[in-house]
Amino acid sequence: MSHRCEDWLRGRDYRVVTLDFAGGLGPALVHLGKTLRWREQFGYDLAPGSRSLDALRDGFDFGIADGGGVVLVLRGFAVGWDEDSAWCRGLLGIVTETSLRELALGRRLFGVIVLADAGSPLVGQALEGHVIPSAYGGHFG
Repeated sequence: MSHRCEDWLRGRDYRVVTLDFAGGLGPALVHLGKTLRWREQFGYDLAPGSRSLDALRDGFDFGIADGGGVVLVLRGFAVGWDEDSAWCRGLLGIVTETSLRELALGRRLFGVIVLADAGSPLVGQALEGHVIPSAYGGHFG
């Protein structure tokens, strides 16, 4: 996602949270654990090898203020997908569930998968009845 897009979102009261999967799932999980204040919530750190989607669902709280929003930017997601597509599908399901719950409470959360190119293996993947339709190269204006 470009700086221009991020600036546009921040100007509309979104906090932009980036998870970079280019180094694999382990480093991304450690960063996610820090972002979600995992230690404060549960008394331990989210470990690089942690793959419990139930635990992730329980701790998936960005502390969004009323009327506020969070954009979860997933960079290098194809690397994580190659490593463990079932877990990545689960993460996207949690993002979807959380998005709907936050919206019902007057808050906003959505995820953006940043694709390197239109030939990404993620294009066309079905996710819980939804399909990643294409890579989009446009900009927010």
